[in-house]
Amino acid sequence: MKRFAFSVIYVLSMALLMACGNGKTSENEIVPTDTTAVEETPQEPKQKKHVDDYHGIKPASVDTMEMVVDRHGNVVGRLVSNNANTYTISVQDDSEVSKIGNKIVTFRAKDGQGILYTQRKNVNIRQQPNLESTVIGQISFDPNYVPETYPCLGKTDEWYKIKVNDKVGYVRHDLVIWDGMDTF
Repeated sequence: MKRFAFSVIYVLSMALLMACGNGKTSENEIVPTDTTAVEETPQEPKQKKHVDDYHGIKPASVDTMEMVVDRHGNVVGRLVSNNANTYTISVQDDSEVSKIGNKIVTFRAKDGQGILYTQRKNVNIRQQPNLESTVIGQISFDPNYVPETYPCLGKTDEWYKIKVNDKVGYVRHDLVIWDGMDTF
């Protein structure tokens, strides 16, 4: 079911992008291929479209999001609205949870909260947060599968700190998507 929902969202997103941009890419846009690594050419930061914007959830920034957590610190869902006795949350669908035993917490990438994933192919993971640093691995996206998610360990300037296969490194902020929770 998750793969079906993701496939539908992906197809609709691509259709919307094609409709809005007439299917053309700008000169500054990175268009990944299967054989080359992405991120070698710095580009102007773009406002990222959050994967859950269609649910009406708009993060305060691309790096912060209000989450509802239970009394044990477990994430219940993304906050959609704060009602009289309940919170409306989103995980994959919207639902209501009682305010009793739950609270709102702001998750921040810079504090090492949330997850990262990419919708690009061959994104380099670097040893240090700069383009001159050694490449220690890559993450990638296959449109036929649900994306892999990775723990966000923090954010330094324009780089996210990431852990992949027990290796810790950095990926450029404009090549990955940060979210407060993993719903894939």
